Amino acid sequence: MTSTTPDRPAASAGPPARLPTADEAVAHTLLNCLLREVSGPEHQTAVSDGRLLLRLPRRGVLLRVALRRTSLLGSHRFTGPVTEQRPGGWAEVDWRRLADHTHAELSLRTGARNDEFLPQVAASHRGVTAALAAHARRAPDPADPLGRYLASEQSLVLGHRYHPTPKTHGSDPRTWSAYAPEARTSFPLRHLAVRDHLVAQECAAPGAAAPLDRLRPVPAGYRLLPVHPWQYEQLSTAPAVRAALGRGDILDLGPGGRPFTPTASVRTLYDGDTFLKFSLNVRITNCLRKNAHYELTGAVALTRLLAPALTDLAARHPGTGVLREPAYRSLALPGPDGRPDRALLEGFGVIVREGLGPGCTPASPRCSPPPSPTNTPPAPAMSPASPAGTPPTRCAGGAPTSHCSSPRCSPPTSTTASSSNPTSRTWSSASTTTACRASSSSATWRAPNSSPATTGPPSPRSPPTWPDP
Repeated sequence: MTSTTPDRPAASAGPPARLPTADEAVAHTLLNCLLREVSGPEHQTAVSDGRLLLRLPRRGVLLRVALRRTSLLGSHRFTGPVTEQRPGGWAEVDWRRLADHTHAELSLRTGARNDEFLPQVAASHRGVTAALAAHARRAPDPADPLGRYLASEQSLVLGHRYHPTPKTHGSDPRTWSAYAPEARTSFPLRHLAVRDHLVAQECAAPGAAAPLDRLRPVPAGYRLLPVHPWQYEQLSTAPAVRAALGRGDILDLGPGGRPFTPTASVRTLYDGDTFLKFSLNVRITNCLRKNAHYELTGAVALTRLLAPALTDLAARHPGTGVLREPAYRSLALPGPDGRPDRALLEGFGVIVREGLGPGCTPASPRCSPPPSPTNTPPAPAMSPASPAGTPPTRCAGGAPTSHCSSPRCSPPTSTTASSSNPTSRTWSSASTTTACRASSSSATWRAPNSSPATTGPPSPRSPPTWPDP
């Protein structure tokens, strides 16, 4: 089989005249995944006459789509409908049929079925449809630099090009639209005042958590803990939280302060000064988007570790900067065992990320963040309760809190093939075939005895040959 890559990429046709429809976007995304993870590595693809041909060998299905732009790396840009070869010629195939083909091909390839895949693709179609509709309703003010930057963050209405089910989420559409970036929304944070001894916090340098304290004054003996309003709706009914509210250990100050705007990652919000990365106990694509304990401590540890390198980078390349994450803060309510409740520690965790700073605007990619502090303290010593090699989570008073070992992601349920079948594998909609890649992949996507990838697409008079998988 010849390569999907031409001898040279076609001249870019520029941006498309219009955004694709939801039908086209979902079909093109599925085709991208098949190209990268199934048919491409198995040498079942070709470029001919400005079209991509892609074969599903186990199903005996041949697909075709027009190319708006070709790529030497196979990262082509598609345009128009996907068609399927049938006895009477080429017929248009919609996203539902393409999803069925994908599901069937993967089931044959792995020996396992994933009953969640097709509903996830349908949910992705609904999400893309809603995102396109919301995106069309509002436009940024071209005279507002911050507005232009936020518009760029919120412009990814189609989601990830190489995830089979972008824009899926475990929420009702009304709630999602209130907090989703593609809806170009903004909202105030929920402010809690938490007693000092119940605050978990770590800083890479003194004052690193000051952006949190500046959001709102709190009574003496308390620290401010901002919470994503959607997350507070989910966690405020937890028995331990309700009891703490009743005792006065937590004061609910309500929503307040200037509004924050969701960026492309949904849970990272920006107010023009500081980025705050919150936990969201909501499944988006394939993960619950929470800040696991090791991400809270790891963000601060990495900032501390990279400080000398980033200082050197700024000196060698003025105007270059990296947005660091120098602090986190969370809630350390004791659980039944007397140690901080792990679910609440992660669920209320917020990571402070540096803002863009002076000189960094949408019109200028040159950022000049504040210089790294020269008095960065050394990493704290390990506490007796900490697992070996794990940085401690420390409360405001310096006492270490407990550590967690749960994974960050809660992947979708997938069907595992029988262990009696040595060729079977497990697959899930988290990635079309991330867990079931073919063992014989090829960086150039060419079949044995075929011409190299630089020789160009096959001649129309020489149809491609399709090796058995």
